[in-house]
Amino acid sequence: MFNGFETINLYWQRNPDKGQTFDLQTDIPYLFKSNVGLNMKVNIFRQDSTFANVKALPALYYHINNRNRIGLRGTFETSSIIDTLYVQGKDYNKRGIGIWFEMTEPSDVDLFLYKTRLNGGYDYLTTTYTKDNINAHQNQFYFFGEYNYHISGNHYLNIKAEGAMMDSKIEFSTNELYRFGGWNSMRGFNENSLAADFYYYGGLEYRYLIGNQAFFDFFGQYGQLNNKSLNLKPKLYSVGLGFNFFIPIGLMSFQLSNGNEFGNPFKFNDIKIHWGILSRF
Repeated sequence: MFNGFETINLYWQRNPDKGQTFDLQTDIPYLFKSNVGLNMKVNIFRQDSTFANVKALPALYYHINNRNRIGLRGTFETSSIIDTLYVQGKDYNKRGIGIWFEMTEPSDVDLFLYKTRLNGGYDYLTTTYTKDNINAHQNQFYFFGEYNYHISGNHYLNIKAEGAMMDSKIEFSTNELYRFGGWNSMRGFNENSLAADFYYYGGLEYRYLIGNQAFFDFFGQYGQLNNKSLNLKPKLYSVGLGFNFFIPIGLMSFQLSNGNEFGNPFKFNDIKIHWGILSRF
């Protein structure tokens, strides 16, 4: 946009449970024509009239080469309980510093965002629970990996995995847990409907390209989460199929998926429809 590979990302989502997510991220990869970049992200999450979280993540990073970068980031997060009857949550402030690494390999296929992407990080945080006047140290770890393997001809296999963990000597409040599930993570579940202090999932997706304008996909996912406050450790799965194709404003994705916990019966009326548009400009 500004002739220097700068990017601005804007994301807004309203979930079926009345939760709302807003993300604004700005990235300037070459400050003063150097190999040092600046990234600034602001995230706001509000759960109906229960609580609201505001997080700022300023970061500086260094380009090792045109595919790899490593950086330092700060974390400034505030959460406020709106509903006084919500006893599972607590008001808190978080401050900390972390390190992260990212590797991206571009794809020769226009339908794919990239061929390979790896992203991992560690953060050391201090949390202050304001009403209880308690300070606690936390460690947070995150990993994401994705690879598009070319089998032969128009046949591809997408391999994806993600995991995150937070650790502390004090029990976490519900409003500070990780939230995942939905189109971009564990499909077959409502957006951000899964809450955990530790989770992971992995999946395989077979893709068949129709020229350079569309592809079909069939996928399966397996995952597990841990929620200490509720003493839950469910094992999850998701299966489904989809169709992705270019339209004048970008790449449209349409998918049918069903996610459930192992041991529960498969129900066709639990099938979810995920769709979205990715537009590059």
